Amino acid sequence: MGGIFSKIHAAFLLIRTFFTHSKAHTDPVKVDDYLYEISFRTFDFDRLSSIADHIFRKKGGEPSASCSAVRKDTLLGRNFDWAYDEMPDFIIRTEASPERFASIGIASPIGIFEEKQVDRLLGKLLLNMLPVFTVDGINEKGVACCVNVVPPGDCGYTLNTNPAGKPLCAPIIVRYVLDKAASAKEAIELIKDRNIYTTLIGKLQSEYHFMISDSTNNYVVEFVDNRMVVLEGEKIMTNFYLARPDTPHGMGHERYDILRAGYDSVCGIEDMASLMKSVWYSGAYDESRDPLWLSDLCNPMEHKDFTIQEISENPEKFIEVFKKKAEKFRNRSRDAETLEETVCHSVHTSIYDLRNKVLVISTQESGRSHTRPL
Repeated sequence: MGGIFSKIHAAFLLIRTFFTHSKAHTDPVKVDDYLYEISFRTFDFDRLSSIADHIFRKKGGEPSASCSAVRKDTLLGRNFDWAYDEMPDFIIRTEASPERFASIGIASPIGIFEEKQVDRLLGKLLLNMLPVFTVDGINEKGVACCVNVVPPGDCGYTLNTNPAGKPLCAPIIVRYVLDKAASAKEAIELIKDRNIYTTLIGKLQSEYHFMISDSTNNYVVEFVDNRMVVLEGEKIMTNFYLARPDTPHGMGHERYDILRAGYDSVCGIEDMASLMKSVWYSGAYDESRDPLWLSDLCNPMEHKDFTIQEISENPEKFIEVFKKKAEKFRNRSRDAETLEETVCHSVHTSIYDLRNKVLVISTQESGRSHTRPL
C-alpha cells in the first residue's frame, strides 16, 4: 500500500510542478540526433529532488551506465555512457537567481524519457524534471561537475554520510554543485554539510563518484563505508573506486589505462576530443582492439561472480561472453525489448573549458560537435 501512495504522491508533485511552473522553461529545440536545447528561468530544487527520488527508487533495469572523465589543465572532458536506446540528451541552461548560479550542462533523463515523448503531454510534464537529471555541467563561477557510477556494495552502501545534515540524493549532487558552489573547494564543503544517500535503483543499485573542477583545483569525491572521501590530484575517473582500487569489481580499468596513456598528448579542446573518442564505448566491442575492454564486456555490475582479477588472469574463460556481447552490439536495436540485455553506447561527449566557461558537446558517437558558451 505504501508503494501505491508513494507513486500517487510523486505523480501529484509532478503535475503540480507543471502547472505551477509551466512557463519556467523554453520549448526544447532540436540540435542534432537525440540532442535538444532548453533554458530554465526558474525551478524548485527541493520539490524536483523529491520527485526524482521517487523516480530513482522505481526505475530499474540492467546496469548500463559507465562513463569516463579527464581533467587536463583547464579542460574537463567526459563521456556519458548508457544503454543504446531512445533517450535524448538536453543542453540545459539555467538562469542566475538569488538561489542559484547560472549554468550550462547536459541533462540525461535516464530511463524515463524517449525522444518521441518530447512533444507529447507526458514529455512536457517530464521536461520540468531536467534540472535534477543534469549529469555534467559548468556554472558562471567556472565550477564544473560530472558523475560516474561505481559498483554497489564493494565499499558499502551510502545511506547517511552526515545524519545532522539535510538529506540529498547522490545523483542530484551535480545540480546542487552547479547551483550553489562558487569554487571547487566550496563544493566539497557544501557536500560535506549534506546527508548524502544513494537510491538503490532496482537491479542497478548504483553507487556514484564525482569529479569537481575549477580552473585551479580538481577533486574526485567518493563514498566509502558511508563516509565521504575527497581525493585531490586525481585527474582520471572511470568506474572503479580510486580510493580503493583493490575492490574486486568495477568497470573501466582498461579505459582508465587508455586515458592515462594519452593524457600528456592533450594540449587543447581538439586533443581532448580525440582522447575521449579513444574510449567511446563501442571500442569495448571492437574485436581488433588489444587488449579488449575485459572489465566492460564482463561487467561485474551484471556478473557479480566475476572479479577484475579473474577476468584479467583468465580472459579465455570469458570468450563466449565477449562473442555474445560483440554480436549484440553489431545487431543492436534502440528498442531494448528486442534485446535479452542492453548494450552500452557513448551517448555524449562533453568538453568544458573551465576558464572561458564553454561547453563543446557531441552525441551518439557521431563526431559532430556543437559549441555553447555559458
